[in-house]
Amino acid sequence: MQSLESLEESKFEKAKEEIKEARKEVVVAHGLQTDTLQLEASGQQIRYSTLFCHAQDTLMTAQSEILIGEHLIKLFTKLDAKMGGL
Repeated sequence: MQSLESLEESKFEKAKEEIKEARKEVVVAHGLQTDTLQLEASGQQIRYSTLFCHAQDTLMTAQSEILIGEHLIKLFTKLDAKMGGL
């Protein structure tokens, strides 16, 4: 969300940096999720957890929002360049 707020203020470089930081955090979270899934795939019994399920949903939403944010930054940067920074 911080990145989108920066984008609204035409702070394109700041928005790019904030998205980059968000992507780093998601990579860490995805790695932890993958580790857990690999344990279960290797035969280790993993007890169902509503919290883990919610975390997976949240991670998927964050990944989607980051992707949309990246595209919006590109779009608005191009639009700003074409309009001459009006």
